[in-house]
Amino acid sequence: MTRRRCTGRCARCRRGNAGVVAVWRGARFAAIVPALSLAACDGVLPTTWKEPPPPAIDSPAGFARLWSANCAGCHGVDGDLGPAAPMRHPLYLASVSDAELSRVISQGSAPGSLMPAFAQSSGGSLSPVEIDAIISGMRRAWGSPDAKASPIPYAANASAPRGDPARGKAAFDRSCASCHGAEGTVGSVTDPFYLQLVSDQALRSAIIFGRADLGMPGAAGPFPDRPPSESLTAQEVDDIVAWLAQRRAQDWPPKSIRRGGQP
Repeated sequence: MTRRRCTGRCARCRRGNAGVVAVWRGARFAAIVPALSLAACDGVLPTTWKEPPPPAIDSPAGFARLWSANCAGCHGVDGDLGPAAPMRHPLYLASVSDAELSRVISQGSAPGSLMPAFAQSSGGSLSPVEIDAIISGMRRAWGSPDAKASPIPYAANASAPRGDPARGKAAFDRSCASCHGAEGTVGSVTDPFYLQLVSDQALRSAIIFGRADLGMPGAAGPFPDRPPSESLTAQEVDDIVAWLAQRRAQDWPPKSIRRGGQP
């Protein structure tokens, strides 16, 4: 009887070979892992990880960090398309001084309005150096050397007479009603809750500079359905603000939250 020679494919050989291969593979893996680890760290094991220092506040990255933490929630991540006035506006930045920007950031806007005080001296979190860095960062990122200040003053003349509400309603009907409606209900510029949350200066800024990010023209126009050369005068801006301010006083509190029909 002739005995067949094993070719290494029988069940007993396959089981034996599998064990040898597993041991060999395990040994090879155990030798490679430390080598790779040492190669990755140049032979030095890592110590305690340290967070990199923040960027300098007067750098673009430093400005972006300050803006994101303090301003983007209202004024938009890129300075526009937020619920508050856009700062990404060369005309606005050319018309408002560093001192005025610093005052508003430090102290906030009018009492009861939405802009809080950010200066540490007023209960906020920003130091004077950080406030200066935000202002210079806005000018670097969104200002333009070719932009000229608005011919209509940013702030109303405190010593001049207030605007006339009746004239303001006429100016609103002529230049604004085509978008906002005759009573300002489109876009809710006469909504009593909105008017309670914005100051006269915020209304003035919106009229002078517009909201280019939302397609709203400023005082220079052009206005829909009006001659291209038509624009608002400084007196008309004063008058429209006076009309809106009058609505603020007349319509508050709104009837929907009055008790027994009484304020």
